Amino acid sequence: MSSGGVTQMWEVLEQISGLDFDQKLGFAAAILVFVLVLEIYVVMRVLERYSDKHQAPWSESLFKPLRNRFYLLTVIVILNITRWWLNSDDMFQSINGETGPSVQSYFYAAYILVATSIVSVSIKHVLPSTLEAIDSEMTVVLSGGHHLAVLVSRLIAWIAGVNLALQEIHIEMFGMLASLAVFSIFLGLAVQQTMGNILNSFLLDIDHPFEVGDRIQVGEHRGIVVSMGVLSTKLLTLEEELVVIPNN
Repeated sequence: MSSGGVTQMWEVLEQISGLDFDQKLGFAAAILVFVLVLEIYVVMRVLERYSDKHQAPWSESLFKPLRNRFYLLTVIVILNITRWWLNSDDMFQSINGETGPSVQSYFYAAYILVATSIVSVSIKHVLPSTLEAIDSEMTVVLSGGHHLAVLVSRLIAWIAGVNLALQEIHIEMFGMLASLAVFSIFLGLAVQQTMGNILNSFLLDIDHPFEVGDRIQVGEHRGIVVSMGVLSTKLLTLEEELVVIPNN
């Protein structure tokens, strides 16, 4: 770039910096609209074509939720830059005038939560297909174990992400969890049946006693296994009645 071009660019930047408050807000809104239009009609279309060409089993279902989260991330980034541009002195100062999280800390927390959401939704769509690809032909196809693996992975991602976000705004997550210990005990007692079903679906996936299509008898019920889920196994009896048996 020539020295004249650099000079002109510098003059434009000085003019933009000299705008009043309302003009800066309007300019920032215009930039936000421009960036979003560029992402929607250029960047995302290129990525969509690449996704269609890739033809992974999870690519189509994953594309839409990831796209929406990237739009949200773009809005947060533009708001962060705009806030810094309007008043840079306030960005790293406590919002209540005392020792505490600054405005920028809340933006950092928002970045962490959006990134955690991206990781979580990626696990939701990618991990089941990956686990199914790993299964051999002789393995029992049991969705309960896969659902449990996805649930645990997403839970770990969210615990880590929320913990980091809360640390940015000076809140100790584990201190909050300790104060909710009694509530957790009551909650555990309330959902122990559900957790038992989830755990036993995972054990069924490991033991492989039967698979979909097998004829089995459970107590007084005899029929063909038509579905094996995270909470229950469904049998279709000889009388063509659907029986739902909890995995517990």
